[in-house]
Amino acid sequence: ELPQHPGTLITEEIAENNKGRIVTGFAGRKGYSLFSVRKRAIDLEKGFYRKLTGIFEDKDVRIVHLLTGEDSAVIIVPWSEIKENKLDIIDDLSNQLRSDNIEFFEDVALVAAVGEGMKTIPGVYECVLDSLTAAGIETGMIYQGLRRTNIIVAVQAKEYDRTIRTIYKALEKHGSLKANNGGRKRKPRKV
Repeated sequence: ELPQHPGTLITEEIAENNKGRIVTGFAGRKGYSLFSVRKRAIDLEKGFYRKLTGIFEDKDVRIVHLLTGEDSAVIIVPWSEIKENKLDIIDDLSNQLRSDNIEFFEDVALVAAVGEGMKTIPGVYECVLDSLTAAGIETGMIYQGLRRTNIIVAVQAKEYDRTIRTIYKALEKHGSLKANNGGRKRKPRKV
């Protein structure tokens, strides 16, 4: 139950002691890198994402996360798979995609809060984002899945432990670590 607990077991069934809880676990890992590609009107360019993912595929690099917008894409990959050819990848992103700007960050960590109950309680995403902002923790990416059962943030690896503690404390204060009152919706609380 505490953020320093040795681990989280991911299973298809919800454990008896987690039934009815809003957030049922935290997970995280260091060892990633983040590429941010900016280009005007990406969303209007046919084939842009195929070319983008092809650059990484050609270098035998897995894409762990890909978030897109009308003018940008954020790509998170394992550091171990790009450390030898990161400059080649940056050149390819620049030349093949004719990008306006490319930023690269190594030593990135991913932190996730997970729970089926998150979709029934308003304000969980906002609580996480507000708590990170208040703590001065910069995020390279924040993502909530379509099913609203997980929130994933990318932070500098040096902020990994502090990020988990910050999110845990904020969700505890929000009431998201407790049972969800039989499915009744709660008003979000300001953190």
